[in-house]
Amino acid sequence: MLKIHRLYICLIINFILLVNISVSHAENNIPTISAEASIVYCINTNQILYEKNIYEKHFPASITKVMTAMLAIEHNKLDDVITYSDTAVNSIERNSSHLWVVSEEQLTVANSLYGLLLKSANEIANGLAEKTSGSIDKFVNLMNTEARSLGCKDTHFTNTNGLPNDNHYTTAYDMALISADAFKSSTFREIISTKLYTIPATNKNTERIIANEHKMFQNTKFHYDYCLGGKTGYTIAAGHTLVTFAEKDGMQLVSVILKSDSKDFYLDAINTLDYAFNNYKLVTLLKEKQSTKKIPVFEGINVKDNIDARTSKELTFVVPIDSATTDIKAEYNLPSKLDKSISAGEKLGTVKYYYDNKVIAYTELFADKTVAVKKSILDFKDGFFIGLMGLIFMLIVFIFKGSIILVLILALLLILAKIFKFKIKIKNRKTKY
Repeated sequence: MLKIHRLYICLIINFILLVNISVSHAENNIPTISAEASIVYCINTNQILYEKNIYEKHFPASITKVMTAMLAIEHNKLDDVITYSDTAVNSIERNSSHLWVVSEEQLTVANSLYGLLLKSANEIANGLAEKTSGSIDKFVNLMNTEARSLGCKDTHFTNTNGLPNDNHYTTAYDMALISADAFKSSTFREIISTKLYTIPATNKNTERIIANEHKMFQNTKFHYDYCLGGKTGYTIAAGHTLVTFAEKDGMQLVSVILKSDSKDFYLDAINTLDYAFNNYKLVTLLKEKQSTKKIPVFEGINVKDNIDARTSKELTFVVPIDSATTDIKAEYNLPSKLDKSISAGEKLGTVKYYYDNKVIAYTELFADKTVAVKKSILDFKDGFFIGLMGLIFMLIVFIFKGSIILVLILALLLILAKIFKFKIKIKNRKTKY
């Protein structure tokens, strides 16, 4: 099933308010690059660490296939078999990137994905599209729907492979959103991190050996130690385009290069990634299921148990590399105590994190376990208990007329009961720590 509005669902689940970092100490060493547009985007936290013309529209060329691969992975089983149609293999320019697949040739989805992402085969993109949606046109519609659901406002696809078309365009920012989402797939990560792959013999061809074409991932002069793979692209109209994934000290980044007419476009990616790694660091605000505050649960006037308020998943943020953890402040919005039954996983409150006087993260906190509390008659609402005591009092007065001492004793008991009720009544107030 198509993921609907994935960007917004992600925000709802994590409740993270994301802000871009602008740090004066790093401004002096911002790299100058030849590409017309570029971005370095943190996959962990959705922060922009480097940018140049990130909202300018450009032709993506073959990095389009990141979207094609992502949808093919999502909608198919890897061992499904594709029978390549005449349309899929013969509707592309024969001098463009291809795997020499012929009509009626059969490949699995898995082998097709390797051919798509390592060899950049255009007919493979068409075959995956037909397998996924029934036709290339329907798949292109799916690509555009998916782009919108990810928050891409300046992207439009007209084909599956990135071959030239005036209405086929994206931005560095949008391509970062698409790439970051694709990187969440373990299948996608495994394929792009493969240096050499053998496609077994098919019903029409002998085995094929294909190599990863990303030079930062191979043993070349552009080799980059932190590179996890990526996708290359080139047409005369688009120039060189590049998507590169890299990781250092747990910080996962994606670099996007658009419209580079220089042969050193790999250096643009290297320099911008180095800039990000050298100037920023990933800090963990909360670990997955980490306890934050203990909240007492009362049963009557006694504490029955304590529950931990914890997050459901890890919460991280990127800060300047010379920042101290004490620069990040937490503000908890939790009850100081509870007097009702609580179920494991029930929402208790929230926590906000501040850096440089700005909210950088916000997430919900949940109960770590279930605590059952027995209801007391004193917990009845709307004065039911007091009313009942009053009726009993009036009845006793009516029966025992003239017994002044008894009346005074009962009146005193009624007053004490009322005071006692409000004394042990625990209001579920929200408390900031």
